[in-house]
Amino acid sequence: MRNLNYETVDVKISKDEITSFPIDTHKLINGKIIAIAFYVQGNVPDDIVNLTLKYNGGNKVFRGSTIKDWIPRTGAGYIEGMKPVNVDAGQQFTLEFSSKAILVSDLVGQVVFVIDQSNMC
Repeated sequence: MRNLNYETVDVKISKDEITSFPIDTHKLINGKIIAIAFYVQGNVPDDIVNLTLKYNGGNKVFRGSTIKDWIPRTGAGYIEGMKPVNVDAGQQFTLEFSSKAILVSDLVGQVVFVIDQSNMC
C-alpha cells in the first residue's frame, strides 16, 4: 500500500500584475512527487497563462505550459487526473506563472503536490 501525503501552495495573482509572477514553495516533505494539480477558484482566464515548475536553483522541472494542462482531468481517478511527475520532494520549488498579456481578472487557486513516501526509511 502506498503512503501518500499532500502539500499545497495557495496562489493569488491580482489582475493588472506583471506578466511573470514567481511563487516559492516552502520546503516540501521528503518523498517522491508523483502528481501535481492546479485547482482554480472561479473561472480560468481567457488569456494563456503558463505555469513552469522549477527547482529552487532555477532549473526547470517542467517547461511552461498553459495552466489548463495542470487542471485535473475529469473522468479519471483523483491522482490519475493530475499531471504526472517523477521528481524528488524534500526541497523548495518555484512556481512561475507567466502570460504575454497582463491579467484582466484575479487568478486564485491552489497547487497540490502528491508525494509518495512509501519508500521512506
